[in-house]
Amino acid sequence: MTLDFDRDRETVFEKHRRNDSMPGNSALKLLVLEELLDREFEVGEVYENDEFTRRIGEHFAEPIHLRRELVNFGYARYDNRENEYEVRTLELSEADVRANSHLERHAKDLGVLE
Repeated sequence: MTLDFDRDRETVFEKHRRNDSMPGNSALKLLVLEELLDREFEVGEVYENDEFTRRIGEHFAEPIHLRRELVNFGYARYDNRENEYEVRTLELSEADVRANSHLERHAKDLGVLE
């Protein structure tokens, strides 16, 4: 089940891209991260560290922070032996959000989850 944020993902992404910022609410960060993933990456593809960072950096000045968020939220997996990232999903399910207490709390604050 896809979460309904009652916001246009592309509009949220462009606002934060223009301001070179990320939302303070972690659940809203998902909108930005998912739009970034949709624009730059393919599920199942493996990217070398430099390529992964460069693609993120085409949109935001601090790509390392966003790279870390993609791994922390479970969108990507980092293999430190190979120094590469594998994109696992382009969007988190409701179950994924509920499995992360921090995300779940922020989604409830927005009214996205009950």
